[in-house]
Amino acid sequence: MSQGEAVGVLVLGQMYPYAFEDKHMQMLSIIGGQAGIVLANDMLEFRVKTLMAIDVLTGFLNHRQFYRQVVKEFIKANSSGTPISLLLVDIDRLRDFNSRYGHGAGDGLIEMVGSVLRNIPTLGPFRPIWRGRAGGACPWCGSFGCGESRGRNKNRG
Repeated sequence: MSQGEAVGVLVLGQMYPYAFEDKHMQMLSIIGGQAGIVLANDMLEFRVKTLMAIDVLTGFLNHRQFYRQVVKEFIKANSSGTPISLLLVDIDRLRDFNSRYGHGAGDGLIEMVGSVLRNIPTLGPFRPIWRGRAGGACPWCGSFGCGESRGRNKNRG
């Protein structure tokens, strides 16, 4: 038990009845409690790492994990000679949408686009391996808040 929740079972057996005295049972109870804490901490660490890698709006990989995965997949495809493609989707004028309707509405729009992308059926041998959200990165230099994208978007209409 860890924080009132069962995280595992400790099973101990002996061929003859009453093999364990009270002092043994106390020691086993302490060891079991410590093992439960270790298991609970491992499960919590796994959950935290998962939450750190996933974008909460889309359920896709976040910016950092997405680009790490892209690099891995391109290296793997290059070494095996397997063709690979990458589809990037951008929500045009999201900043203007957020300004006009609020960030809650913008988040809803991102969630809706994520839902649509998640439900795209696969066609033949083409299958999505992973999806990610770049979220606000400048398309020209890849950094956040550099100001380049704002100036270039105005010139592009």
